[in-house]
Amino acid sequence: MQFGSVLVFLLLLLSQSKAYAQDCVKPLSFEDTSEYALLEKIDAKSRTTEDLLNKFATLSDLGEAIRSYRKFLLDIENGDFEVSNKIFQRWTNGEGVIAQHLIISASYLEIDDIVKHDYSALIEDFLKDNKKFCWIEPDNFVFKFAEYKQRSAQIYPKELELKEFASVMREGLWSSSDRSYLQDYFDLLRLGGIDLTKEELKIWSKKNASDDYCNNVAHCIERIRIEIKNFKKENSEIIEERIRKFDCEGLYVNSKGLSIKVNFCDGILKF
Repeated sequence: MQFGSVLVFLLLLLSQSKAYAQDCVKPLSFEDTSEYALLEKIDAKSRTTEDLLNKFATLSDLGEAIRSYRKFLLDIENGDFEVSNKIFQRWTNGEGVIAQHLIISASYLEIDDIVKHDYSALIEDFLKDNKKFCWIEPDNFVFKFAEYKQRSAQIYPKELELKEFASVMREGLWSSSDRSYLQDYFDLLRLGGIDLTKEELKIWSKKNASDDYCNNVAHCIERIRIEIKNFKKENSEIIEERIRKFDCEGLYVNSKGLSIKVNFCDGILKF
């Protein structure tokens, strides 16, 4: 896939996102539900957020989904497979989940675990439902990475080409402030060699990346590093808004199209 301009491509994604949002049913606000009134009553008697969520979870399926998601975020680095297994089982059973919880779980799973436990079809169904019901914008990096994992699982033990993974990592850099992606991206380019690195530089710089512009992998990577730094500086507000929306606008959903938006950055349920 050829790109004339990173900036033009990003603007295209944003315009697609706007059209995508306009075609979708607006989620119900949590504050407009009876469960929010219940939460307010519990909040008056709770001492901590953990105490509040524990009480809310015993009285509400939505509360249980929120508590499960918060626990998952606090323990995400451990990569506990059983946590992912439970969220997938909830989805399979038609129960409500926080959409971000399921999509992050799918993106964190190892490909052989997806294959071993036959989760490829489940993840594919969720991705299709997401596009149908418009829960998470499909140009979100976590969504793209889950798609990559699902496609990889379909052809396992064969592997997708490195350029596909490079594309996913690049989109992560367009929509994330996580510096670990940067090092992983550069490691991938070193593995792919000069041809892949030049192709990626061409996308970032909008130039042909001739031998005069960069003549070895290390030199090309340094050129890419400069382009990324400039890009992030020029588009910092757009990137920050994408991150804020994914982190703050939690969506409680199920496979029937239910969608309730919960604010995780302000108010009673601030994480």
